[in-house]
Amino acid sequence: MARRKPLPLSWSPVPGATSYRVRIVPADHPNDDTVYNAPYDEIDALPDSRHSVDLYTLSRVPTVSGTYDIYVSAYNDDLGEGDLALLDNAKLDFTVLPAPKDLKLG
Repeated sequence: MARRKPLPLSWSPVPGATSYRVRIVPADHPNDDTVYNAPYDEIDALPDSRHSVDLYTLSRVPTVSGTYDIYVSAYNDDLGEGDLALLDNAKLDFTVLPAPKDLKLG
């Protein structure tokens, strides 16, 4: 599998968050209710520091190039899930270079 250049997604910390939920859905999704029901990757919260994750390392990242909405929400075991922060119409390109051909020794 090709190695992609990292594509970092970052956000400011939310006081009281124990984790964050990252969802990536097609840009033409119908509404926020469908987003809360979409699969997500859970990222542990780091106190008092900006969070960053390489989108390509997430298990739920799409593999087809296109336009997506990226949502991040804070989560706390006692309070549940917070509001959604939106990165709207993000262009994700999953194109990789083809492998070289005609390898030879000598």
